[in-house]
Amino acid sequence: MTNKERSLFDLNKRERRKLGLFFICLFFAICFWLISSLSNKYFFKVNTQLLLTNIPADRTLNVKTVEEVVLNVEGTGWQLLFSRINLLNRPLKIDISKIADSNILLYKHLEALNRQLPKGIKIKSIKPEIINLDFSSRIVKKIPLELLADITFKKQYFYSSDLILNPDSVTISGPIDEVAKVKGWVTRKIVLHDLADSVKMYIRLDGNQTNNITIKPSLVMLSIPVEKYTEGSIMVKLHLANNDRNYDVNLLPGKINIRYLCPVNKYPLVDEDMFYAQVDLNQWKTMGRNRLDVKLLRSPDFIRVININPHIIDFLVAK
Repeated sequence: MTNKERSLFDLNKRERRKLGLFFICLFFAICFWLISSLSNKYFFKVNTQLLLTNIPADRTLNVKTVEEVVLNVEGTGWQLLFSRINLLNRPLKIDISKIADSNILLYKHLEALNRQLPKGIKIKSIKPEIINLDFSSRIVKKIPLELLADITFKKQYFYSSDLILNPDSVTISGPIDEVAKVKGWVTRKIVLHDLADSVKMYIRLDGNQTNNITIKPSLVMLSIPVEKYTEGSIMVKLHLANNDRNYDVNLLPGKINIRYLCPVNKYPLVDEDMFYAQVDLNQWKTMGRNRLDVKLLRSPDFIRVININPHIIDFLVAK
């Protein structure tokens, strides 16, 4: 075997030690070069966000409160390596409460911005150089809250009473022209399926319809009362309306059957006197109808009527 054909495995102990020493020296040389290079001053561009804060309470800003900016930053390689992550995740802030004109000249605020950076990092320039402010008067308006929901129940379960949003209205504030367009505030969609128990949950009113409108409160309570229902039926007497001439009217039939759903714990409370059903004789006198529609004018608020039978009746009038 020639010298050219020798591999690392064919080196003797002395030669392997020399090769290992070479790689160690190479590693330390690279480390010293990196340390020396990262200790030098560099200019670096960083994309970050600029947050406009302390907007006067009686004014509204018709531009975005968060602006995308590009910073030309000076610092050592080490500082830029670690601070770039912070600049991307933590926006810089400018207090606009004391700015009188309609423009922010950002170069005049570099000192305040640099105080928000880690020590040794310095902003040399920023783009855009100017942010145009557009203020307008701010108004406050109270509007109803609208629930967007997809709710289903297990068999024999349903609302025991109306669901409740607390509060049921919200206060919005913003530019006059934008606030005037808002007639109601819709919640995010709530999806609840196969309910068998009452529910209480908070809804965060996020997803603002415009960046320039704020809403209070930002959190509301939704209550969904749920009860188990059972089916029942009851015979209810029919009453006659608008028989001002006192005709002798025979209703056929004189009672109707009402099928309903009722909470199990309230089923024993259901009584015929809780219902009031009637027919209107004007349908015959003025409209010439030979059958009368049944109308249920009163029923307990805790039941759900399923069916009224019959819902149209015959009648006889003795003149």
